[in-house]
Amino acid sequence: MNSRMSERQPLVSVIVPVYGVERYLDRCVSSIVDQTYRNLEIILVDDGSPDDCPRMCDAWAAKDTRVTVIHQTNAGVSAARNHGIDEAHGEYLYFVDADDFAEPDLVETLVARAITDDAQIVFCGYETNTLQPDGSLTKTDETRSFDLTFVENTVFAAEFAELAAERYVYPSWNKLFRTDFVRTVGARFPVGVVADEDSYFDFPLYAAVERVSVVPDWLYHYVVRSGSAAGHYQPALFDSHKAVWEYVSPIIARWNPPFAVVFDNLFLGGVGLCLNFLYEDRSRSGRYRREQVRVIADDATVRDFVRKVRPIGSRNKLAAMCLCGGTVPCRFYGWSIATLKRLRRR
Repeated sequence: MNSRMSERQPLVSVIVPVYGVERYLDRCVSSIVDQTYRNLEIILVDDGSPDDCPRMCDAWAAKDTRVTVIHQTNAGVSAARNHGIDEAHGEYLYFVDADDFAEPDLVETLVARAITDDAQIVFCGYETNTLQPDGSLTKTDETRSFDLTFVENTVFAAEFAELAAERYVYPSWNKLFRTDFVRTVGARFPVGVVADEDSYFDFPLYAAVERVSVVPDWLYHYVVRSGSAAGHYQPALFDSHKAVWEYVSPIIARWNPPFAVVFDNLFLGGVGLCLNFLYEDRSRSGRYRREQVRVIADDATVRDFVRKVRPIGSRNKLAAMCLCGGTVPCRFYGWSIATLKRLRRR
């Protein structure tokens, strides 16, 4: 281990929600147990996984005394993460998704920076890797490299939009958090929400934080599974986008008003995505699609929102215009975007 860590090695709790990832779990957990930083509490939260994951988690606990397994009835990724937070004993928290993996020096690098800067949150860069049908990974993207230290929230807020533009701020898995800071703020993941749950957890922390650091290293590998672009539409998707926007937007309005336009456009894009997914999912009947479009277009929150939003980009401008027009334009929007995506994939 690097000599910079020789004086103090606080316990770090690494929380991994596990569900339906038996093909990827060993790669993920291996990348954690093989960290150069050894003082880890590795909490695998089996969220009622229906595959071989429960047995695999228990096997890891039998091999490494730092691994603790929680078996719970399926309640979703947010409930799994919250359960991990409740059981964590570490001075710091780090979240890893079970189909992703980490560089060997991730924890060591982030803890060293947290100690040096007395930081409450430390960000790192990450690579996006696409999983190919043969099981290989192809690097498809990486974040821009930053080396930053903030010791006042107002300065952090002023630079926040640039970090957001480089996709640093939305996930929870590229950050080391001080545990006492998370618990003091009371940040929790929203149970039952199936999209944007990381923003629900992160933004109350951003509004309260004073000391933030960003390391210039790409230390986390976010894995995208190829061929999975069109999932089955579920009504909870729209409800989730709306619930997160209703919770987070007042926080942003108080904390960082200039960023409100950006976050509003994320919500607008999420609503447009719901309309798109309705028409990408060919298992749904025309009647079902019409009913769901009506639910979205007639929603009081959406109707009020589109009268005030300042859309950014051609797709969001089109989505806002269609939402203002009601169900028929919204149906056209969903169908046209889904059709264009199918043509591009040919």
